[in-house]
Amino acid sequence: MPHSAELSADVRTLIKRLDRAVSLVQPETICEEVKASLIQLAVSIPADFLKPAPERYARRLLHRCPDGSYSVMVMVWAPGQGTPIHDHAGKWCVECVIEGQIEITKYNPTSDTSAETVRFEEVETEIASPGEVGILFPPNEYHRIRNVSDTKAITVHVYAGEMLWCHAFHPIESGEHKKERCDLSYTG
Repeated sequence: MPHSAELSADVRTLIKRLDRAVSLVQPETICEEVKASLIQLAVSIPADFLKPAPERYARRLLHRCPDGSYSVMVMVWAPGQGTPIHDHAGKWCVECVIEGQIEITKYNPTSDTSAETVRFEEVETEIASPGEVGILFPPNEYHRIRNVSDTKAITVHVYAGEMLWCHAFHPIESGEHKKERCDLSYTG
């Protein structure tokens, strides 16, 4: 992760705004302020954060608040890369498309999510373009993200705390999804 002095003025300004936003009491208010911050700022992300990874989407930590209240992640999606259905381990998240287009499909569980297998119903699918921001707030956190375009896509994600694991849900023959805990790592 770059040191604060290495970050652009835009990113340092974003971090100051995020610091103020996460100091608010209500998670819904925090998310709305984070969303407003991401929409209003043109973020200059360091070039080494913007390279795709060959095997899967790139996940790079841009900033971790020293008090642990939030983190900022840059994700780079090569054409065709995406996630399975997953949750955010109970954390709120604000996601903004910086470049390209991302397909986001939201799901509602129709069975007990604490079980080994879970049934989902698709709620909606949308294509998000640069400047568009989405908020995930538990329990409405189940979704899948994919780059369905022919060019790379870049997203910025602001999480409550640091998202180091989540549950991924993989389809099985019964129509259910097998739940798996996934430890998340950063791309070099």
